Amino acid sequence: MIREDYAIALGLLAVKPMHGYDLRNAFQALFPDDKPPAYGQLYRIIARLAKMKALASQTIGRDQGPDRLQYKATEEGRSMLDKWLNMPFVPQDDMASLPKRIVLGLHCGKPTSWALGRIDEAEEIVLQRSNELKADLGSSFRVFQNRALVQWLEFSRLHLDGSS
Repeated sequence: MIREDYAIALGLLAVKPMHGYDLRNAFQALFPDDKPPAYGQLYRIIARLAKMKALASQTIGRDQGPDRLQYKATEEGRSMLDKWLNMPFVPQDDMASLPKRIVLGLHCGKPTSWALGRIDEAEEIVLQRSNELKADLGSSFRVFQNRALVQWLEFSRLHLDGSS
C-alpha cells in the first residue's frame, strides 16, 4: 500500500497535471492545517512515484525562463490511489488519515455517496471500539480521540447531506 503523502500527490495529479511548485500549493490548499512537504521532500515523492510508474512527466516549454516538468497520474497511479482511498478503516492506524482520504476522494471526483459510506463504516467501527475501551487513565486518550473523530464524522455527514 502506498504512503499517505504519495496518495495525496497522486490524487492532486489525477485531477490536474501540474509542476512541483503548483503541486505543493495544491497540497496546502486542500489541507491548509497541515504543513505541506518541503520542496526537496516533494521531489523525492515525485521521483519515487515515477519509479513506481504511478506518474508520468512532460516537458512544458515557456517563453521566458527554463522549461518545466509537468506531472500527471498514470493509470497505474490512479489504481494505487483508488486502493488507498478504499482501504478498510482500522482505528489504530487511520485516525488521522481517514479525514484526508475522504477529503481527497471528494476532490478526485468520488461521489458523495462514497464519502457517506466511508463515514458510516468508520463511525460504526469507532463507536464499537469506544465501547470496548476501559474508562481508565491509560485508555482515556484513545477515548477522546474516538470522540473527536465521531464528531468530525457527524459534522461531515451533515455537511455532505446538505450539499447533495
